[in-house]
Amino acid sequence: MHIYEIPQLDILSGCCQGIIAATCRSTDQNTVELLRNSIDVVESRIAATAERAFLDTLDSFRPTLYKESMKWSGRPPLAACMKNTSVETSSCDNSGVDEWTFRGILAKPDGSTVLSTEKVLKGETMAVERSRLLGIECAQTLLNRAGPSFYM
Repeated sequence: MHIYEIPQLDILSGCCQGIIAATCRSTDQNTVELLRNSIDVVESRIAATAERAFLDTLDSFRPTLYKESMKWSGRPPLAACMKNTSVETSSCDNSGVDEWTFRGILAKPDGSTVLSTEKVLKGETMAVERSRLLGIECAQTLLNRAGPSFYM
């Protein structure tokens, strides 16, 4: 038996798939603190924020993309993955190079056309707000490439 691990960036899943989220009442300060200090994984929050912004941006253009020309309803086939792809440097101090990779796709329902985008950010400290802007930027790139007749 051969086992081959497929890299996460090679097969993109739906936005935020595999990320577990916990919610609570904002007035429940004990639980808020527990979630923030003990459970929160900043890398997952950064990834989820970018992927969700990508999805929300593409969804906001649904009326423009679909109009009456669509013979199907629902969200277009799309996927995204934001991943910390930092690598160790060869320097003596073992410091890492901060690197994040975002990949996203938008496709026609029959798979005849698949548009993809990839952005790699190196040497930039990634914060939640920056990841949100990255997701929007990547979605805008695909929307510009798709144009208004993409789903006709």
